[in-house]
Amino acid sequence: MTEIPTLPPAERFARIMRNVAEALAAQQKEGRFVGPLLVLAWNRLCSTGARVMALAAAYYAGTLRLRPARERPFRPCHRAPPAAPGAAAPPAAEKPKLPSGFGWLLGRARVTFGRSQMEYLLAQPDMQDLIAAVPPIAHHLRPVCRMLGVTPPPGLFPPRRQRRRAPLTAPPPETPAPRRRTAQTVPSPPPSPAPTPPPAAHPGVPLFIRPPPTRRRRAPRRPGHVLLPGPA
Repeated sequence: MTEIPTLPPAERFARIMRNVAEALAAQQKEGRFVGPLLVLAWNRLCSTGARVMALAAAYYAGTLRLRPARERPFRPCHRAPPAAPGAAAPPAAEKPKLPSGFGWLLGRARVTFGRSQMEYLLAQPDMQDLIAAVPPIAHHLRPVCRMLGVTPPPGLFPPRRQRRRAPLTAPPPETPAPRRRTAQTVPSPPPSPAPTPPPAAHPGVPLFIRPPPTRRRRAPRRPGHVLLPGPA
């Protein structure tokens, strides 16, 4: 009895992806699965199979270099500056994206055979050894398993790297804004009261105040004139 040669696990996975993509193309002719979503699903399936085969070939050839897992640094989000008031922003064209629901492809196309084949492939020891030796393969298998509604065996895929977030710290105290100095008007002093005369000695009799004596000014002598005595 001749034994049927088994293909490497990466090639078996690529064949499963190719079969699912061909089933989608056949259902397009029936008018069941059409539109840009079909193109996105076709590209995702074919590109995932090609990338897994490339990683497995580099691993078997000994040319695969794996970087040690490290924590991603925190990067703040840079938002675009707000538009000027009164200027209407142009409407952004929405790009079609694949749905993110678990098993969303099963509800749109008849590809149940792909889920059963993927579950059988992930349960094989050679496939599990390949995923353990090449962790980047799990990064490409996750979206495909989500599309087909496949629950991988526990512990098969390595845990995802957690993105480091900014520490939650109390906001700094708000400093009061400096007051703006304004020109202050200095109030004018109140008018001084008029001097009141001293009270009289007797009521009804005005008090006589003697003015100070005036000094007579002498005429200056002219220089060069001598007074001679007159005739006797």
